[in-house]
Amino acid sequence: MKQTLKGVLCSALVFPGVGHLVLKAPKRGLLYVLLSLGCLIYVFSVLVPLVTDIVNEVVAGQASANPVDLNTLVHERMMNSGNTNLGAAIWGMIALWFIALIDVFVLGRKRDRDLSNSEQ
Repeated sequence: MKQTLKGVLCSALVFPGVGHLVLKAPKRGLLYVLLSLGCLIYVFSVLVPLVTDIVNEVVAGQASANPVDLNTLVHERMMNSGNTNLGAAIWGMIALWFIALIDVFVLGRKRDRDLSNSEQ
């Protein structure tokens, strides 16, 4: 399997930065992994308390379990929470994932080219 394909598949299907670790670029890989983990931890730290409160209200009978009502309730809670950084964290993680994919693709192509030149 070519280095490009191996790196891109690992980074796309596992986690941003894993492809770099597979291609033996640990500094870059750890940078992408840590930044992505930071975004992910922030997203969960905001969403878990919100969802826990809503689930407790549904269990207590204070809120409807209807999906449309739940969607409205989640949306209202998010708007009232005053947390404007959640969207930035989600988009940041998506951007990191794409940047990591492009970076590992370029790195893999370079490694494949170097490998084919050394074989000739």
